[in-house]
Amino acid sequence: MVQEITFEGEEYQIESAILLDWSVSVGSVVERGETLCTLDSPGGTIEITSKVDGKVLQLFYAPGDEVQNGTALALVGEPGEALSDDLSTPGVSADPDEMLREAVGVHTSPEGSGSDIDLFVIGGGPAGYRAALRAARHGANVVLAEENLLGGTCLNVGCVPAKTLIHIARVYRGAADSTAMGIDAGRLSYNHTTALDWKNRSVERLRRGIEGQLKRAGVQVVRAGAHFLGPGRVRAGGTEYRTRYILIANGAQGAPFHVDISDASIPVLGSAAAFDLTKVPDRMLILGGGYIGLEIAGLFSALGSRVTVMESESDVLSFAGSDIGRQMRLAMDTTRFIVNAQARSVSGNTVYYVDERGEQSLETDCVIQVVGRRPRIDGVDKHGIEVNEQGITVDECMRTNLEGVYAAGDVTGKLMLAHAAYRMADVAVNNMFGNGTDTVNMNAMPWVVYTMPELAGCGRNQVQAEAEGLEVEVNLLPLASNNRYLAEHADTRGWCRLVSEVKSGKLVGAFMMGHGVSELIAQAAMAIDTDMSVHEISKIVAPHPTMSESFRDAADSASHISKVMAADHLSNPHL
Repeated sequence: MVQEITFEGEEYQIESAILLDWSVSVGSVVERGETLCTLDSPGGTIEITSKVDGKVLQLFYAPGDEVQNGTALALVGEPGEALSDDLSTPGVSADPDEMLREAVGVHTSPEGSGSDIDLFVIGGGPAGYRAALRAARHGANVVLAEENLLGGTCLNVGCVPAKTLIHIARVYRGAADSTAMGIDAGRLSYNHTTALDWKNRSVERLRRGIEGQLKRAGVQVVRAGAHFLGPGRVRAGGTEYRTRYILIANGAQGAPFHVDISDASIPVLGSAAAFDLTKVPDRMLILGGGYIGLEIAGLFSALGSRVTVMESESDVLSFAGSDIGRQMRLAMDTTRFIVNAQARSVSGNTVYYVDERGEQSLETDCVIQVVGRRPRIDGVDKHGIEVNEQGITVDECMRTNLEGVYAAGDVTGKLMLAHAAYRMADVAVNNMFGNGTDTVNMNAMPWVVYTMPELAGCGRNQVQAEAEGLEVEVNLLPLASNNRYLAEHADTRGWCRLVSEVKSGKLVGAFMMGHGVSELIAQAAMAIDTDMSVHEISKIVAPHPTMSESFRDAADSASHISKVMAADHLSNPHL
Protein backbone atom coordinates (compact mmCIF):
# COMPACT_ATOMS: atom_id res chain seq x y z
CA MET A 1 0.00 0.00 0.00
CA VAL A 2 1.28 3.45 -0.92
CA GLN A 3 1.88 5.66 2.13
CA GLU A 4 2.06 9.47 2.15
CA ILE A 5 4.90 10.89 4.19
CA THR A 6 3.65 14.25 5.49
CA PHE A 7 5.10 17.17 7.39
CA GLU A 8 3.23 17.41 10.68
CA GLY A 9 4.16 20.94 11.68
CA GLU A 10 1.90 21.03 14.74
CA GLU A 11 4.24 18.57 16.44
CA TYR A 12 6.86 21.32 16.41
CA GLN A 13 4.37 24.19 16.87
CA ILE A 14 5.22 25.67 13.46
CA GLU A 15 3.20 26.30 10.32
CA SER A 16 5.96 25.83 7.72
CA ALA A 17 9.61 24.91 7.16
CA ILE A 18 12.17 24.95 4.35
CA LEU A 19 13.30 21.70 2.73
CA LEU A 20 17.09 21.51 3.06
CA ASP A 21 17.88 18.28 1.23
CA TRP A 22 16.74 14.75 0.41
CA SER A 23 18.59 11.75 1.82
CA VAL A 24 16.92 9.51 -0.76
CA SER A 25 15.86 9.60 -4.41
CA VAL A 26 13.04 8.02 -6.36
CA GLY A 27 13.64 4.26 -6.39
CA SER A 28 15.51 4.17 -3.07
CA VAL A 29 14.56 1.25 -0.82
CA VAL A 30 13.99 2.50 2.72
CA GLU A 31 13.21 1.03 6.12
CA ARG A 32 10.79 2.26 8.75
CA GLY A 33 12.49 5.08 10.72
CA GLU A 34 15.05 5.85 8.00
CA THR A 35 15.62 9.57 7.34
CA LEU A 36 14.07 10.76 4.08
CA CYS A 37 14.81 14.48 4.24
CA THR A 38 15.75 17.36 6.54
CA LEU A 39 13.86 20.61 7.02
CA ASP A 40 15.01 23.97 8.33
CA SER A 41 12.62 25.53 10.85
CA PRO A 42 12.78 28.45 13.29
CA GLY A 43 13.37 25.90 16.04
CA GLY A 44 16.20 24.09 14.26
CA THR A 45 16.68 21.20 11.84
CA ILE A 46 13.90 18.60 11.56
CA GLU A 47 14.45 15.09 10.18
CA ILE A 48 11.51 13.45 8.40
CA THR A 49 11.58 9.64 8.55
CA SER A 50 9.74 6.88 6.72
CA LYS A 51 6.76 5.35 8.49
CA VAL A 52 6.99 2.10 6.54
CA ASP A 53 9.41 -0.29 4.85
CA GLY A 54 9.27 0.20 1.11
CA LYS A 55 10.45 2.00 -1.98
CA VAL A 56 10.40 5.76 -2.66
CA LEU A 57 7.85 6.28 -5.43
CA GLN A 58 7.59 10.07 -5.59
CA LEU A 59 9.21 13.20 -4.13
CA PHE A 60 7.05 16.29 -4.14
CA TYR A 61 9.35 19.20 -3.24
CA ALA A 62 12.80 20.50 -4.13
CA PRO A 63 15.51 21.76 -1.77
CA GLY A 64 14.75 25.36 -0.89
CA ASP A 65 10.96 24.95 -1.17
CA GLU A 66 8.72 26.06 1.68
CA VAL A 67 6.64 23.19 3.04
CA GLN A 68 3.36 23.86 4.84
CA ASN A 69 1.99 21.96 7.82
CA GLY A 70 0.13 18.80 6.76
CA THR A 71 1.70 18.74 3.29
CA ALA A 72 2.70 15.44 1.66
CA LEU A 73 6.45 15.31 1.08
CA ALA A 74 6.84 11.87 -0.52
CA LEU A 75 5.14 8.62 -1.39
CA VAL A 76 6.56 5.30 -0.20
CA GLY A 77 5.20 1.93 -1.29
CA GLU A 78 6.18 -1.70 -1.38
CA PRO A 79 9.00 -2.56 -3.84
CA GLY A 80 7.53 -3.03 -7.30
CA GLU A 81 4.34 -1.14 -6.46
CA ALA A 82 3.27 1.48 -9.00
CA LEU A 83 1.48 4.75 -8.47
CA SER A 84 -2.22 4.66 -9.17
CA ASP A 85 -3.57 6.97 -11.81
CA ASP A 86 -5.45 9.17 -9.33
CA LEU A 87 -2.30 10.18 -7.41
CA SER A 88 -1.01 13.56 -8.52
CA THR A 89 2.18 15.41 -7.70
CA PRO A 90 2.04 18.86 -6.10
CA GLY A 91 4.46 20.35 -8.57
CA VAL A 92 8.09 19.35 -9.00
CA SER A 93 10.00 16.70 -10.88
CA ALA A 94 11.37 13.71 -9.00
CA ASP A 95 14.59 14.00 -10.96
CA PRO A 96 17.23 15.03 -8.35
CA ASP A 97 19.27 17.01 -10.90
CA GLU A 98 16.22 18.94 -11.98
CA MET A 99 15.27 19.49 -8.35
CA LEU A 100 18.65 21.09 -7.70
CA ARG A 101 18.30 23.30 -10.76
CA GLU A 102 14.92 24.48 -9.50
CA ALA A 103 16.01 24.94 -5.89
CA VAL A 104 16.19 28.73 -6.23
CA GLY A 105 14.19 30.76 -8.74
CA VAL A 106 16.20 32.29 -11.59
CA HIS A 107 15.07 35.73 -12.69
CA THR A 108 16.82 36.99 -15.79
CA SER A 109 13.87 38.29 -17.76
CA PRO A 110 13.24 42.01 -18.35
CA GLU A 111 10.24 41.87 -16.03
CA GLY A 112 12.67 41.96 -13.12
CA SER A 113 14.58 44.93 -14.49
CA GLY A 114 12.23 47.73 -13.54
CA SER A 115 13.05 50.65 -11.27
CA ASP A 116 11.04 49.11 -8.40
CA ILE A 117 14.17 47.24 -7.25
CA ASP A 118 15.41 48.65 -3.94
CA LEU A 119 18.74 46.82 -3.78
CA PHE A 120 20.81 44.91 -6.30
CA VAL A 121 23.53 42.79 -4.70
CA ILE A 122 26.52 41.77 -6.82
CA GLY A 123 27.90 38.55 -5.33
CA GLY A 124 26.43 35.69 -3.29
CA GLY A 125 29.16 35.21 -0.70
CA PRO A 126 28.89 36.06 3.03
CA ALA A 127 28.56 39.82 2.48
CA GLY A 128 26.17 39.41 -0.46
CA TYR A 129 23.66 36.90 0.86
CA ARG A 130 23.75 38.47 4.35
CA ALA A 131 22.93 41.89 2.90
CA ALA A 132 20.19 40.48 0.67
CA LEU A 133 18.49 38.74 3.59
CA ARG A 134 18.79 41.74 5.89
CA ALA A 135 17.43 44.14 3.27
CA ALA A 136 14.52 41.81 2.48
CA ARG A 137 13.62 41.75 6.17
CA HIS A 138 13.50 45.56 5.98
CA GLY A 139 10.81 45.06 3.35
CA ALA A 140 13.06 45.87 0.40
CA ASN A 141 12.69 44.35 -3.07
CA VAL A 142 16.07 42.66 -3.53
CA VAL A 143 17.85 41.05 -6.48
CA LEU A 144 21.09 39.10 -5.95
CA ALA A 145 23.36 37.98 -8.79
CA GLU A 146 25.86 35.12 -8.42
CA GLU A 147 27.39 33.20 -11.31
CA ASN A 148 28.98 30.51 -9.13
CA LEU A 149 27.79 28.75 -5.99
CA LEU A 150 25.94 30.65 -3.32
CA GLY A 151 27.95 30.96 -0.14
CA GLY A 152 31.10 32.17 -1.87
CA THR A 153 34.66 31.11 -1.14
CA CYS A 154 34.08 30.71 2.59
CA LEU A 155 31.33 28.12 2.38
CA ASN A 156 32.32 26.22 -0.73
CA VAL A 157 36.14 26.06 -0.84
CA GLY A 158 37.44 27.94 2.20
CA CYS A 159 36.38 28.34 5.81
CA VAL A 160 33.74 25.64 6.10
CA PRO A 161 35.56 22.81 4.24
CA ALA A 162 38.76 23.65 6.11
CA LYS A 163 37.20 23.78 9.56
CA THR A 164 35.17 20.62 8.93
CA LEU A 165 38.29 18.62 8.10
CA ILE A 166 40.26 20.28 10.91
CA HIS A 167 37.57 19.22 13.37
CA ILE A 168 37.73 15.65 12.06
CA ALA A 169 41.52 15.66 12.41
CA ARG A 170 41.25 17.09 15.92
CA VAL A 171 38.84 14.31 16.95
CA TYR A 172 41.19 11.73 15.44
CA ARG A 173 44.27 13.10 17.18
CA GLY A 174 42.35 13.49 20.43
CA ALA A 175 41.47 9.81 20.38
CA ALA A 176 44.99 8.80 19.43
CA ASP A 177 46.65 10.92 22.12
CA SER A 178 44.37 10.20 25.08
CA THR A 179 46.05 7.15 26.60
CA ALA A 180 47.17 9.25 29.60
CA MET A 181 43.48 9.85 30.34
CA GLY A 182 42.68 6.13 30.29
CA ILE A 183 41.33 6.00 26.75
CA ASP A 184 42.59 3.12 24.61
CA ALA A 185 41.26 3.53 21.08
CA GLY A 186 42.59 0.14 20.05
CA ARG A 187 43.16 -0.18 16.28
CA LEU A 188 42.31 3.45 15.54
CA SER A 189 42.19 4.31 11.85
CA TYR A 190 41.33 7.30 9.68
CA ASN A 191 39.45 7.10 6.36
CA HIS A 192 40.10 10.18 4.24
CA THR A 193 37.44 9.26 1.67
CA THR A 194 34.77 9.16 4.34
CA ALA A 195 36.01 12.44 5.80
CA LEU A 196 35.76 14.13 2.39
CA ASP A 197 32.24 12.80 1.97
CA TRP A 198 31.25 14.23 5.36
CA LYS A 199 32.81 17.56 4.39
CA ASN A 200 31.03 17.67 1.04
CA ARG A 201 27.65 16.76 2.51
CA SER A 202 28.06 19.42 5.22
CA VAL A 203 28.86 22.09 2.64
CA GLU A 204 25.93 21.04 0.44
CA ARG A 205 23.45 21.18 3.31
CA LEU A 206 24.64 24.63 4.36
CA ARG A 207 24.46 25.94 0.80
CA ARG A 208 20.93 24.64 0.40
CA GLY A 209 20.08 26.30 3.68
CA ILE A 210 21.20 29.65 2.24
CA GLU A 211 19.17 29.02 -0.90
CA GLY A 212 16.14 28.26 1.23
CA GLN A 213 16.55 31.41 3.32
CA LEU A 214 16.83 33.60 0.23
CA LYS A 215 13.76 32.04 -1.32
CA ARG A 216 11.74 32.34 1.87
CA ALA A 217 12.77 36.02 2.18
CA GLY A 218 11.60 36.70 -1.39
CA VAL A 219 15.04 37.55 -2.77
CA GLN A 220 15.29 37.15 -6.55
CA VAL A 221 18.46 35.22 -7.42
CA VAL A 222 20.02 35.71 -10.85
CA ARG A 223 22.37 32.86 -11.79
CA ALA A 224 24.76 35.00 -13.80
CA GLY A 225 27.72 37.31 -13.43
CA ALA A 226 26.79 40.94 -12.80
CA HIS A 227 28.56 44.08 -14.02
CA PHE A 228 28.34 47.49 -12.39
CA LEU A 229 27.44 50.12 -14.99
CA GLY A 230 27.16 53.16 -12.75
CA PRO A 231 24.89 54.43 -9.96
CA GLY A 232 21.55 52.64 -10.15
CA ARG A 233 22.53 50.42 -13.11
CA VAL A 234 23.65 46.78 -13.26
CA ARG A 235 23.77 44.26 -16.11
CA ALA A 236 23.30 40.56 -15.35
CA GLY A 237 22.14 37.62 -17.43
CA GLY A 238 21.67 39.76 -20.52
CA THR A 239 19.35 42.19 -18.71
CA GLU A 240 20.05 45.71 -17.50
CA TYR A 241 18.55 46.37 -14.08
CA ARG A 242 17.63 49.74 -12.58
CA THR A 243 17.85 49.91 -8.81
CA ARG A 244 17.81 52.38 -5.94
CA TYR A 245 20.89 50.94 -4.20
CA ILE A 246 23.79 48.73 -5.30
CA LEU A 247 26.00 46.64 -3.03
CA ILE A 248 29.21 45.37 -4.63
CA ALA A 249 30.20 42.20 -2.78
CA ASN A 250 31.88 40.02 -5.38
CA GLY A 251 34.72 38.99 -3.09
CA ALA A 252 38.33 38.21 -3.92
CA GLN A 253 40.34 35.73 -5.95
CA GLY A 254 43.66 33.98 -5.50
CA ALA A 255 46.77 35.87 -6.51
CA PRO A 256 48.81 34.34 -9.37
CA PHE A 257 51.50 31.75 -8.64
CA HIS A 258 55.12 32.86 -8.92
CA VAL A 259 56.82 29.47 -8.97
CA ASP A 260 57.94 27.76 -12.17
CA ILE A 261 56.13 24.40 -12.23
CA SER A 262 56.62 23.55 -15.91
CA ASP A 263 58.77 20.49 -15.03
CA ALA A 264 56.82 19.37 -11.95
CA SER A 265 55.74 15.72 -11.70
CA ILE A 266 53.86 16.17 -8.41
CA PRO A 267 50.64 18.10 -7.66
CA VAL A 268 51.21 21.84 -7.23
CA LEU A 269 47.91 23.23 -6.02
CA GLY A 270 46.20 26.28 -4.59
CA SER A 271 44.89 26.33 -1.03
CA ALA A 272 41.29 25.45 -1.98
CA ALA A 273 42.40 22.25 -3.70
CA ALA A 274 44.10 21.08 -0.49
CA PHE A 275 40.68 20.30 0.97
CA ASP A 276 39.82 18.04 -1.96
CA LEU A 277 42.98 15.91 -2.02
CA THR A 278 41.82 12.32 -2.40
CA LYS A 279 44.64 10.97 -0.22
CA VAL A 280 46.86 12.26 2.55
CA PRO A 281 50.35 12.76 1.05
CA ASP A 282 53.35 11.35 2.88
CA ARG A 283 55.18 14.68 2.47
CA MET A 284 53.71 18.13 1.90
CA LEU A 285 55.30 21.52 1.31
CA ILE A 286 53.21 24.62 1.97
CA LEU A 287 54.39 27.87 0.42
CA GLY A 288 53.13 30.63 2.67
CA GLY A 289 53.10 31.00 6.45
CA GLY A 290 49.92 33.01 6.86
CA TYR A 291 46.85 31.75 8.67
CA ILE A 292 45.62 29.62 5.73
CA GLY A 293 49.02 27.99 5.29
CA LEU A 294 49.28 27.14 8.98
CA GLU A 295 45.76 25.72 9.10
CA ILE A 296 46.55 23.41 6.20
CA ALA A 297 49.83 22.47 7.89
CA GLY A 298 48.10 21.64 11.16
CA LEU A 299 45.42 19.59 9.39
CA PHE A 300 47.71 17.36 7.36
CA SER A 301 50.30 17.05 10.09
CA ALA A 302 47.57 15.71 12.40
CA LEU A 303 46.59 13.22 9.69
CA GLY A 304 50.16 11.91 9.38
CA SER A 305 51.87 13.98 6.68
CA ARG A 306 55.40 15.23 7.17
CA VAL A 307 54.69 18.91 6.58
CA THR A 308 57.10 21.75 5.82
CA VAL A 309 55.99 25.39 5.78
CA MET A 310 58.10 27.86 3.78
CA GLU A 311 57.68 31.58 4.45
CA SER A 312 59.41 34.42 2.59
CA GLU A 313 59.30 36.78 5.60
CA SER A 314 61.26 36.54 8.85
CA ASP A 315 58.48 34.65 10.63
CA VAL A 316 55.07 33.12 10.09
CA LEU A 317 51.85 35.00 10.91
CA SER A 318 53.54 38.34 10.35
CA PHE A 319 50.18 40.13 10.61
CA ALA A 320 49.94 39.16 14.30
CA GLY A 321 53.12 40.98 15.23
CA SER A 322 55.25 40.65 18.35
CA ASP A 323 56.59 37.15 19.09
CA ILE A 324 53.38 35.31 18.23
CA GLY A 325 54.77 33.69 15.08
CA ARG A 326 57.63 32.20 17.07
CA GLN A 327 55.26 30.97 19.76
CA MET A 328 53.12 29.24 17.13
CA ARG A 329 56.15 27.57 15.55
CA LEU A 330 57.11 26.20 18.97
CA ALA A 331 53.57 24.90 19.51
CA MET A 332 53.36 23.23 16.07
CA ASP A 333 56.30 21.00 16.94
CA THR A 334 55.49 18.28 14.38
CA THR A 335 55.79 20.76 11.49
CA ARG A 336 59.08 21.93 9.98
CA PHE A 337 59.39 25.67 9.28
CA ILE A 338 61.72 27.42 6.83
CA VAL A 339 61.61 31.23 7.06
CA ASN A 340 63.31 33.95 4.99
CA ALA A 341 63.07 31.62 2.00
CA GLN A 342 61.59 31.95 -1.49
CA ALA A 343 60.63 29.01 -3.72
CA ARG A 344 61.79 29.35 -7.33
CA SER A 345 60.76 26.20 -9.19
CA VAL A 346 59.52 22.63 -8.98
CA SER A 347 61.22 19.98 -11.10
CA GLY A 348 60.05 16.39 -10.75
CA ASN A 349 59.38 16.05 -7.04
CA THR A 350 62.11 18.53 -6.03
CA VAL A 351 61.46 22.11 -4.96
CA TYR A 352 64.28 24.58 -5.48
CA TYR A 353 64.37 27.62 -3.22
CA VAL A 354 66.67 30.39 -2.01
CA ASP A 355 67.29 31.29 1.63
CA GLU A 356 70.00 33.13 3.58
CA ARG A 357 72.46 30.31 2.81
CA GLY A 358 71.90 30.46 -0.94
CA GLU A 359 70.23 27.95 -3.27
CA GLN A 360 68.60 24.97 -1.55
CA SER A 361 66.30 22.09 -2.46
CA LEU A 362 63.95 19.60 -0.85
CA GLU A 363 61.85 16.68 -2.04
CA THR A 364 58.13 16.42 -1.45
CA ASP A 365 55.01 14.66 -2.71
CA CYS A 366 52.70 17.67 -2.91
CA VAL A 367 53.04 21.46 -2.96
CA ILE A 368 50.32 23.82 -1.75
CA GLN A 369 50.77 27.46 -2.74
CA VAL A 370 49.07 29.88 -0.37
CA VAL A 371 49.84 33.14 -2.11
CA GLY A 372 47.17 35.44 -0.76
CA ARG A 373 44.03 36.93 -2.30
CA ARG A 374 43.17 40.12 -4.13
CA PRO A 375 39.78 41.85 -4.49
CA ARG A 376 37.70 41.29 -7.64
CA ILE A 377 37.49 44.90 -8.68
CA ASP A 378 36.68 43.99 -12.29
CA GLY A 379 37.19 47.45 -13.73
CA VAL A 380 34.65 49.21 -11.50
CA ASP A 381 36.92 52.28 -11.50
CA LYS A 382 35.99 52.76 -15.17
CA HIS A 383 32.50 53.62 -13.99
CA GLY A 384 33.61 56.15 -11.41
CA ILE A 385 34.18 54.11 -8.26
CA GLU A 386 37.27 55.08 -6.32
CA VAL A 387 39.72 52.25 -5.61
CA ASN A 388 42.96 52.02 -3.65
CA GLU A 389 45.78 49.50 -3.19
CA GLN A 390 43.54 47.33 -0.99
CA GLY A 391 40.33 47.35 -3.02
CA ILE A 392 37.21 49.49 -3.36
CA THR A 393 37.44 52.59 -1.17
CA VAL A 394 34.64 52.83 1.40
CA ASP A 395 34.01 54.92 4.49
CA GLU A 396 33.11 53.48 7.89
CA CYS A 397 29.47 53.29 6.74
CA MET A 398 30.52 51.13 3.74
CA ARG A 399 29.62 53.88 1.24
CA THR A 400 31.70 54.35 -1.89
CA ASN A 401 32.26 57.76 -3.46
CA LEU A 402 29.15 57.29 -5.63
CA GLU A 403 25.64 58.05 -4.41
CA GLY A 404 23.66 54.89 -3.59
CA VAL A 405 26.62 52.55 -4.19
CA TYR A 406 28.07 50.53 -1.31
CA ALA A 407 30.70 47.80 -1.06
CA ALA A 408 31.27 45.11 1.57
CA GLY A 409 33.43 42.07 2.24
CA ASP A 410 36.67 41.00 0.59
CA VAL A 411 36.23 43.41 -2.32
CA THR A 412 37.13 46.26 0.07
CA GLY A 413 40.38 44.55 1.07
CA LYS A 414 39.89 45.57 4.69
CA LEU A 415 39.87 42.19 6.42
CA MET A 416 39.18 39.12 4.29
CA LEU A 417 37.19 37.12 6.83
CA ALA A 418 33.57 35.99 6.61
CA HIS A 419 32.49 37.53 9.90
CA ALA A 420 34.00 40.85 8.85
CA ALA A 421 31.97 40.58 5.64
CA TYR A 422 28.81 39.89 7.67
CA ARG A 423 29.32 43.01 9.76
CA MET A 424 30.11 45.17 6.73
CA ALA A 425 26.94 43.91 5.04
CA ASP A 426 24.86 44.70 8.13
CA VAL A 427 26.26 48.22 8.29
CA ALA A 428 25.71 48.84 4.59
CA VAL A 429 22.04 47.75 4.73
CA ASN A 430 21.41 49.56 8.01
CA ASN A 431 22.61 52.77 6.38
CA MET A 432 20.60 52.19 3.22
CA PHE A 433 17.31 51.54 4.99
CA GLY A 434 17.95 52.88 8.50
CA ASN A 435 19.06 56.20 9.93
CA GLY A 436 22.45 56.17 8.21
CA THR A 437 24.57 56.23 11.37
CA ASP A 438 25.82 52.63 11.71
CA THR A 439 29.59 52.12 11.38
CA VAL A 440 32.15 49.31 11.31
CA ASN A 441 34.74 49.22 14.10
CA MET A 442 37.64 47.35 12.53
CA ASN A 443 39.64 47.58 15.76
CA ALA A 444 37.08 45.28 17.38
CA MET A 445 37.13 42.71 14.57
CA PRO A 446 38.47 39.36 15.87
CA TRP A 447 40.48 36.83 13.89
CA VAL A 448 41.24 33.15 14.48
CA VAL A 449 43.86 30.74 13.17
CA TYR A 450 42.39 27.24 13.47
CA THR A 451 45.60 25.41 14.17
CA MET A 452 46.26 22.87 16.93
CA PRO A 453 46.43 24.71 19.31
CA GLU A 454 44.35 27.63 18.06
CA LEU A 455 45.43 31.25 17.89
CA ALA A 456 43.06 34.21 18.17
CA GLY A 457 43.37 37.96 18.39
CA CYS A 458 41.46 41.22 18.41
CA GLY A 459 42.51 44.86 18.50
CA ARG A 460 46.01 46.30 18.54
CA ASN A 461 49.19 44.66 19.77
CA GLN A 462 51.80 46.57 21.79
CA VAL A 463 53.73 47.82 18.76
CA GLN A 464 50.60 49.03 16.98
CA ALA A 465 49.23 50.73 20.09
CA GLU A 466 52.49 52.53 20.82
CA ALA A 467 52.71 53.64 17.17
CA GLU A 468 49.38 55.41 17.76
CA GLY A 469 50.87 57.23 20.75
CA LEU A 470 49.25 55.09 23.46
CA GLU A 471 51.08 54.17 26.64
CA VAL A 472 50.20 50.54 27.22
CA GLU A 473 51.10 47.60 29.39
CA VAL A 474 50.98 43.92 28.51
CA ASN A 475 49.77 41.22 30.88
CA LEU A 476 49.98 37.50 30.13
CA LEU A 477 48.19 34.65 31.87
CA PRO A 478 49.09 30.99 31.16
CA LEU A 479 46.00 28.92 30.37
CA ALA A 480 47.42 26.14 32.53
CA SER A 481 46.26 28.25 35.49
CA ASN A 482 42.67 27.52 34.44
CA ASN A 483 41.21 24.48 36.23
CA ARG A 484 39.22 23.15 33.30
CA TYR A 485 42.01 23.69 30.77
CA LEU A 486 44.51 21.79 32.92
CA ALA A 487 42.05 18.93 33.55
CA GLU A 488 40.99 18.45 29.93
CA HIS A 489 44.23 18.79 27.97
CA ALA A 490 47.41 16.77 28.11
CA ASP A 491 49.11 19.58 26.16
CA THR A 492 48.63 22.61 28.43
CA ARG A 493 50.54 25.11 26.31
CA GLY A 494 48.62 28.32 25.87
CA TRP A 495 48.20 31.85 27.10
CA CYS A 496 45.94 34.90 27.17
CA ARG A 497 47.74 38.20 26.57
CA LEU A 498 45.99 41.52 27.16
CA VAL A 499 47.16 44.95 26.01
CA SER A 500 45.63 47.79 28.04
CA GLU A 501 46.08 51.54 28.23
CA VAL A 502 48.01 52.56 31.35
CA LYS A 503 46.06 55.71 32.20
CA SER A 504 42.49 54.53 31.63
CA GLY A 505 42.91 50.77 31.89
CA LYS A 506 40.93 50.44 28.64
CA LEU A 507 41.47 47.16 26.81
CA VAL A 508 42.96 47.85 23.37
CA GLY A 509 44.06 44.35 22.34
CA ALA A 510 43.74 40.68 23.27
CA PHE A 511 45.69 37.70 21.92
CA MET A 512 45.27 34.05 22.88
CA MET A 513 46.89 30.75 22.00
CA GLY A 514 45.50 27.43 23.15
CA HIS A 515 42.82 24.81 22.65
CA GLY A 516 39.40 26.39 22.20
CA VAL A 517 40.43 30.05 22.24
CA SER A 518 38.32 30.63 19.12
CA GLU A 519 35.34 30.53 21.49
CA LEU A 520 36.90 33.05 23.91
CA ILE A 521 37.98 35.85 21.60
CA ALA A 522 34.44 37.19 21.14
CA GLN A 523 34.53 38.31 24.78
CA ALA A 524 37.52 40.49 23.98
CA ALA A 525 35.87 41.82 20.83
CA MET A 526 32.84 42.90 22.87
CA ALA A 527 35.03 44.55 25.50
CA ILE A 528 37.09 46.46 22.93
CA ASP A 529 34.02 47.54 20.97
CA THR A 530 32.39 48.96 24.12
CA ASP A 531 35.59 50.58 25.50
CA MET A 532 35.64 48.43 28.64
CA SER A 533 38.55 48.68 31.03
CA VAL A 534 40.33 45.66 32.43
CA HIS A 535 38.93 46.62 35.85
CA GLU A 536 35.37 46.45 34.48
CA ILE A 537 36.08 43.12 32.79
CA SER A 538 37.49 41.69 36.03
CA LYS A 539 34.12 42.26 37.76
CA ILE A 540 32.23 40.04 35.30
CA VAL A 541 31.37 36.66 36.81
CA ALA A 542 32.30 33.66 34.65
CA PRO A 543 30.89 30.20 35.42
CA HIS A 544 33.28 27.75 37.05
CA PRO A 545 34.94 25.66 35.81
CA THR A 546 35.02 27.09 32.28
CA MET A 547 37.59 28.45 29.89
CA SER A 548 35.81 31.81 29.99
CA GLU A 549 37.38 32.39 33.41
CA SER A 550 40.78 32.76 31.70
CA PHE A 551 39.84 36.04 30.02
CA ARG A 552 38.35 37.41 33.26
CA ASP A 553 41.37 36.28 35.29
CA ALA A 554 43.79 37.87 32.81
CA ALA A 555 41.86 41.14 33.12
CA ASP A 556 41.87 40.82 36.90
CA SER A 557 45.65 40.46 36.91
CA ALA A 558 46.02 43.43 34.57
CA SER A 559 43.64 45.60 36.61
CA HIS A 560 45.77 45.01 39.72
CA ILE A 561 48.99 45.74 37.82
CA SER A 562 50.27 42.30 38.82
CA LYS A 563 52.66 40.90 36.26
CA VAL A 564 51.87 37.21 36.04
CA MET A 565 54.74 36.63 33.66
CA ALA A 566 57.96 38.59 33.37
CA ALA A 567 59.06 39.51 29.87
CA ASP A 568 61.86 36.92 29.82
CA HIS A 569 59.33 34.17 30.48
CA LEU A 570 57.78 34.71 27.05
CA SER A 571 60.43 32.43 25.57
CA ASN A 572 59.07 29.50 27.58
CA PRO A 573 57.81 26.96 24.99
CA HIS A 574 55.24 25.64 27.47
CA LEU A 575 53.25 28.90 27.61
